[in-house]
Amino acid sequence: MEQKDFNQIFNEYKNQAEGQARAEAAQENQNGKEKIVAVRKNEDGDIIAFKTESGRELDYLTALDEAKAGMLAHVDVFHKYGRDIIRSEPDGVKENNLDQLPGF
Repeated sequence: MEQKDFNQIFNEYKNQAEGQARAEAAQENQNGKEKIVAVRKNEDGDIIAFKTESGRELDYLTALDEAKAGMLAHVDVFHKYGRDIIRSEPDGVKENNLDQLPGF
């Protein structure tokens, strides 16, 4: 019976998926969606505002409305804890996760 290197197979899969995610992200930016490049957090570490690549600073509610309208790249809106919440698209690219973005 052939020995399989499951770790190697998984890493190849993960690398392929990350490349595809980056390609899709680049395409999404070309479709006119604005990218979030920085976040502001409160003293509890909650994200309270967003800065876009054009320099616009969005409060949470404005960003929520724009995300729902499909105007912001790489974010999803989901309902949890009785409210709508903005989160990073689960695309496998850690660098564009909202929590990983620099502050402003």
